[in-house]
Amino acid sequence: MAITERYVTATAAGGGDGSSGSPWTIVEAMANAVAGDRVNVLAGTYTLAANLQPTAGGTKASPIIWRGYASSIGDLTSQGRLSTGNLDTTNFPVIACGTTYYVTHNSKTHHIFESLSFTGSRNGGIFTSTTAWVLRNCYFLNSGTGSSAAALTIGTSYVFLLNCDAELSGASGGAGCVMGTGSFVACGCRIRDSQVSGFVVNNTSLLTGCIVDADTVGVDVISSSATVNIVSCTVYGGSIAIRGPNADVTGNLFVVGCHLTDASGYSIDSQYAATANLFGIFSFNRWRDNTSGNTNGYADWATATNWGNVTTDTGGVETDFVDAANGNFLLINSAPGAGTGVPPYRDIGALQRAVTAGAPRFGDRTGGLR
Repeated sequence: MAITERYVTATAAGGGDGSSGSPWTIVEAMANAVAGDRVNVLAGTYTLAANLQPTAGGTKASPIIWRGYASSIGDLTSQGRLSTGNLDTTNFPVIACGTTYYVTHNSKTHHIFESLSFTGSRNGGIFTSTTAWVLRNCYFLNSGTGSSAAALTIGTSYVFLLNCDAELSGASGGAGCVMGTGSFVACGCRIRDSQVSGFVVNNTSLLTGCIVDADTVGVDVISSSATVNIVSCTVYGGSIAIRGPNADVTGNLFVVGCHLTDASGYSIDSQYAATANLFGIFSFNRWRDNTSGNTNGYADWATATNWGNVTTDTGGVETDFVDAANGNFLLINSAPGAGTGVPPYRDIGALQRAVTAGAPRFGDRTGGLR
């Protein structure tokens, strides 16, 4: 794929051609970027005066890439996460949406966003898409307090979230990430401080390696026909870890290798009380201190296939996590979920342990790959 490097700065005067010596404003970039362009966005704050939306789409072979950088292009690509598990957003360019504006797809497909922060205080999503987009290594913060406030709202098409954090910091609000009728994949993502739900899922989806810390429902599956796979995730606190729809369920639910702990209600719940069709597999999970267990509504939840689960209650959060109160969900070496997942010796949950010298690691018992 041939890539044309373009440049954006927060101090651009306007009228540039997108070169390093004559950069675009962020609005000019959205208006002029075409398939095959990689738009390098310099660290700074970009305050929106209107919705930010592209006028062109990319293609599978030549997407349009939006990539933040601090001083040299590509320098934030491998910045990764802090020891607490939070995304390291140091020097990320900030797209400041305010209370009204947001970033939207404008029906243009094949855009990739990397190493950018999106902030706002809006009763709605600050980043919305119903087209095929990829969001990688990005941070989304909404401090709005309305019932529809969300960090991300994803609509009718396929969206891939990789290593992203979404946070709601208002005293009240909606969900961290609302997924519409399109399929999506969330890998290595984190939902923080959601006032209602972490992920709202409405179609066939995969959540893997994610951490969800929501006040009410961790993962809210509202589709009765979707197949939802929740693999190697940690869902902590709130009232319900995973909730099914208030309807006859014809879809499937697979929960494998997850930590579902410290919910004030159910670990896996259904809102539907009548007889329903359900195929569920719950295996190699760690359950602890979920007040009402993992059955409610119709009895099928209780008879779903269960095996290999770590259910021994060995105490509070300190028996599993390094510092859950401050958002650090790394496992301690003595955690019951450490080295008890699948494949053999894999840790259950979203994050590996901080392994000490000579301790068993994933791959073998003598210090192999971690």
